Amino acid sequence: MSLRKFACALILSALALAPVLACGQEPGGLDLSGYRQAVDNGVVDWGTGEVSATRPAPAAKSGLDPLREQSMAVRRAAVEARKDLLVILRSMRIDSATTVGRVLDADPALDSRVRAFLQNSMISREDDGDRDLEVTVAVSLRGQLSGIVLPLTAPFLSGISPRLSPDCADPESCLAPARPALPDSGSGKAALEGFGSAALPGPASLASLGAYTGLVVDARGLGAVPALLPVIYGQNGQAAYGPFLVSRASAEAYGLAAYAASPDAALVLARAGDRPLRVKAVRLAGGDGVDLVISAPDAAAARNLFKAGDAARKCSVALVID
Repeated sequence: MSLRKFACALILSALALAPVLACGQEPGGLDLSGYRQAVDNGVVDWGTGEVSATRPAPAAKSGLDPLREQSMAVRRAAVEARKDLLVILRSMRIDSATTVGRVLDADPALDSRVRAFLQNSMISREDDGDRDLEVTVAVSLRGQLSGIVLPLTAPFLSGISPRLSPDCADPESCLAPARPALPDSGSGKAALEGFGSAALPGPASLASLGAYTGLVVDARGLGAVPALLPVIYGQNGQAAYGPFLVSRASAEAYGLAAYAASPDAALVLARAGDRPLRVKAVRLAGGDGVDLVISAPDAAAARNLFKAGDAARKCSVALVID
């Protein structure tokens, strides 16, 4: 066997024997996949941060050199799938104002860096015997890729919260929601010691006492659109969470927020902790669907939450959308 054929055989054998985990599947079996957005020939998992594209890899049937023909088919499919990855990435929203594609168009050097990064995306293959071989390429939005595409002008850790126009013309729209059940364990329970039954603190006070481990915003039914840098506003117009509270390093490592398809998904607790502050989004902040609005009392509680612990450092926020 020639050296070239041996190398092809080795590569194909490695791909065939490599262990395969479902998207978002942890080695221990816990499924941490989030909201999955289908785009063209690929999928964006807004929980794990994985972006993948799949292409069929039909091999020529000449029979002269089946191993080489299959190797070439895998290569062709990988090239096309990586083109799809670029299309998917460009379509993603960074925030309410721009997309990844606009950022790359404005900076050719940045565009070249992204293309080079995608050329090193992981390749996996699936062959069930009943259909053509399929090749999937994947990259993670966490880490290096985020470091490339997140704008240098993003207001990370500025401490200056953006504002919207007040939305409290209707007094009932700003009433506090029903008091949530009190945390039954951990620092939240300890923090309540000393309060009488007639003077239980509300969500904002609980948050300032460290009762909550993270924030979960249920935005189902509103048509929310996932993005890399969403902002959560209160109905009084002041932002409660966004890049202004988070360091660039944290946003790159964790993603500013994880998107889930269900409030009961394992991802939600993994991201926001076992005692999250759960709130309901009341509307979208704009026509693009990226930013969310929660009630003024819930926003006050969220602000206290991010001041009290390390939820901002860990980006302990899960957004539930459909």
